Formats: sequence, C-alpha cells, structure tokens
Amino acid sequence: MKTRNLAAVISASLLLGTFALTESSVSKPRTYVVAMAKTTGGFVMPSYNFTRVPNFVIYSDGRMISTSQVQTQQWPGRALPSLQTKFVNFDMKRIVAALEASKLTDPKFDWGYPNVADVPNTEVLTQLSAQKRSSRVSVYALGMSGPGVSKQQAKYRKKASAVLEQIQSFSNKYIWTKSMPTIWKPVRYAYQISEGEPTEFTTIQDWVGPVISAEKTCAVLSQADSAKITKLSNDINSETMWNSDGKTWRVSLRPLFPHESNCRSIGY
Repeated sequence: MKTRNLAAVISASLLLGTFALTESSVSKPRTYVVAMAKTTGGFVMPSYNFTRVPNFVIYSDGRMISTSQVQTQQWPGRALPSLQTKFVNFDMKRIVAALEASKLTDPKFDWGYPNVADVPNTEVLTQLSAQKRSSRVSVYALGMSGPGVSKQQAKYRKKASAVLEQIQSFSNKYIWTKSMPTIWKPVRYAYQISEGEPTEFTTIQDWVGPVISAEKTCAVLSQADSAKITKLSNDINSETMWNSDGKTWRVSLRPLFPHESNCRSIGY
C-alpha cells in the first residue's frame, strides 16, 4: 500500500514539474512601439535637441507615456521633462484609427512644404501589429499652411495636428479609460557634457555619475546613478551646473523611455 502511495506522489510531482516547466518556457509577447510622435530638427541649440523626448509613446502592452504640454514662464526652466503615464489597452484601436484617418500612417501621402525656414518636423512612427513592419511619417512644419500647401494638404495638416495634441493630452475623444495619468519616473538617463560659465541663476550640484574629465556627446548613467537624478529632480533646473573633481560642467539630461537602452537608440 505504501509503495502505491509513494508511486502516486512521484507521478503527481512529475506531472506538476512538467506543467511548471511548460508554463515557464512560454515566452511573453515582445513589447513594441505601436505609436510614437516626436519633434525633430528645427533651429535649436544642440543641448536642447539632445534633451528632446517623444511627445508620446504607446506600447503594445497598453502603456502610454506622454510629455506634459503645460508650459510656464518660469526661469530657469525645468531640467527634466514632466512625464505622465497610464494604460490605454482598450483605447488603442480608437487611437490607431484616428492616426490612420489623419494620414499619419501613410508614408506616401504628400503633405506639401510650407514656405518657412528653420521649423521642426513632426515625426510619427506606427506599427499596427507584431507581424507588420513599422512605418514612419515625417511632416515639415505640421501646424502651418500657406504657399506650398494645397487646400487638401492644409485640411489634413490641421486634422493631424489636432489628433496628435489630443492623444498627447489623454483627451477623452480617443482615450476613454477613466484612470488618471500618474507621474512616470525613468529608470535610466542619458547625458551630454559641455563646458560653460555660470550665470546669476546658476546653482551647483555634486555630479552623481562617473568623474567628468572632458566634453561628451552622449553617455548613459547607471540605474543607481539615475535614481539619484530622479531624487534631485525638484532641486535642479536648466541653469544647474555640476561639480566633478573640482570643476563645474553643464550637463544636459535626457530620460530613456522603455524602448530606448543606449545613446544609439536616441540618435547619438
């Protein structure tokens, strides 16, 4: 009798072990960017260009991260962008449909070219499923029309601009999920180092990363050092300079989004 019970226990253990192995061996679907809008180009300082983050990103797991559109006249300005997040799983089809209706998923659509100089491009990347390739649409001076833009092009420029602004602000026209956005805290930061002179608005902080010895186009802080930046976020601003080994430097900080892992992934 004892032998039979022991055999039953061993058999059950083997079955459970097989089930556990099967469960753990099933890989989760790869998370990818479903939709992303960002601003590129234009006549701006290199340091400002480095700190630009996407206007919004929507991932295939439903997470959306958006840059706050609220602007203040405060000077010095913020050192870090204000980022919010919420899950929009049940709104993704509606959002994608709005982008499609605005021609923002059609790389072949002709947007025209306004007769203005040094204005940024609006770039929209979409991937409608894991099996499909991503598409990229870039529109010069999206919010403008006039010479160089037909009536139809002006119509879609206006529509596309409104859609992107509404998505970025979590407008209930497209996002019906009722939960409120929360603050999104980056896990890693990229940084750019340059020399500079302090101004009357400058405050000095001790640098949290590796010792700075020269200017640097791009590097990435460790997760531990990035956490120190997040902790200092209320104490630093656009005029803050950083002390490293007895010398002060200007450091531009750029949060890395979940799909970004290094300097190359942000174009550096």
